[in-house]
Amino acid sequence: MIDPPADNILFLNTVDSTNRYASEHFDELADGTLVWADEQTAGRGRLGRSWLSPKGENLYVSWVVKQIREPLFLAAAAASLAVLETLREAAGNDLSFYLKWPNDIYSGPDKISGILSEGVVRETLRGVIVGMGININSPEATLKRTGIRAASLHSLDGRVFSLKKMILRLAKHVCACYIMYLNDPDGLFARWKAENLLIGQELDFVLPDGRVIRSPFLDIAEDGGAVILDDGRKRIFSCGDVRIAKGSLDFGT
Repeated sequence: MIDPPADNILFLNTVDSTNRYASEHFDELADGTLVWADEQTAGRGRLGRSWLSPKGENLYVSWVVKQIREPLFLAAAAASLAVLETLREAAGNDLSFYLKWPNDIYSGPDKISGILSEGVVRETLRGVIVGMGININSPEATLKRTGIRAASLHSLDGRVFSLKKMILRLAKHVCACYIMYLNDPDGLFARWKAENLLIGQELDFVLPDGRVIRSPFLDIAEDGGAVILDDGRKRIFSCGDVRIAKGSLDFGT
């Protein structure tokens, strides 16, 4: 049973990392809890990167998933869909958003949100913590400090958004996606795949050893891996970084 969204949010003023807090307090937190912090002092992203988390600007949230299903990547997929719907609801029809494999959310060439999923092990795998960093009100000065092409709802839309309203929107969509994750994983996968708008485009796939494979993004395998071409042969790319190949897409910029 999933608690109503408004009752399932734990707010922290400052924390090193919401994912770390959720993992350390996993046993006492209710299934489906969203751990929300006003500030992170050591926020983390994928591949060991830091996640800039200034006080009062954005959403820094970790979702506690205790009812795990196979394949495990679907929990992160559910979170990315929830973030996508949250951004769309807030922006209305004025902005467009899409998923960049595996679970980043972009608007045009700019990243607006990232997802970090980590297993919780107590002798055996007990659950998953899914971190969501969503740029809501960061000004251009903060976005430039990220070192990448980044955007926030504010930088794209011009408005200042209520973080309290945004977390309630997110909680609503996380709850709906959790129900789908538990009851219709095939439907969740199909929906997540359909939102990966870069399928068919040429991307740079960066392996852990640093080798870069420039390949069309052919498809997504059942295990969540990207199907690509490596020296003319199909392979599954599951671990590493993905970049949009320069000049391969036209965002009108």
